[in-house]
Amino acid sequence: MGFKAQAFTDLFVIAQDTNYSTTQSAFSGAGAISLAWPLLAKNKLNQSIIIEPVMQFEYASQRDFSLPNEESLYAEFDEANLFELSRFPAPDRREVGFRAATGLKFASQTHDNAKLSAAIGQIYREKSEPDFSGSSGLQSQTSDLLIGAEVETQGGLSVLGRSLLTPNGRSSHAEGLVSLRSKRFELAAGYVMMPKAFNDN
Repeated sequence: MGFKAQAFTDLFVIAQDTNYSTTQSAFSGAGAISLAWPLLAKNKLNQSIIIEPVMQFEYASQRDFSLPNEESLYAEFDEANLFELSRFPAPDRREVGFRAATGLKFASQTHDNAKLSAAIGQIYREKSEPDFSGSSGLQSQTSDLLIGAEVETQGGLSVLGRSLLTPNGRSSHAEGLVSLRSKRFELAAGYVMMPKAFNDN
């Protein structure tokens, strides 16, 4: 079991926008309790395997002010922020209220140091969050389903893939990245797929 908490004191000065008060400030806090059950094993190929189900319960207090959304227009939902207290990229927006994050992590390493990692996860919240971008997969009370995986070899080859699936099984966002690293050079190529209906522009 784990616990984390954060406290914030925010001060914003807004100029050239008559729709908002010039100076706004607020104090707010957020906290989470997480439960994880890591399962460790080795298979016949001498691969170390870790499977870890995780559940996190979160709460953040409401900030009593209104701000223009200028820095958090394009939030992304990925393995890095699946269990963060807020998935907005900047402090002009923060997630509030009760939420639950669930996920399953997988990691494997072979005797020659090749690595495979994967994650699947989803967010549940008491109210929808319209300030998230349409392509983020985070607007609704139930987020899109996050699925991601990465393979790394000792020779410097890395292949990463990630997708968000809507409740009806459509992909709202998908991306892939292939990179090759050595002491003398680095090559990388990526691809991003976003259906037109989810395009924020």
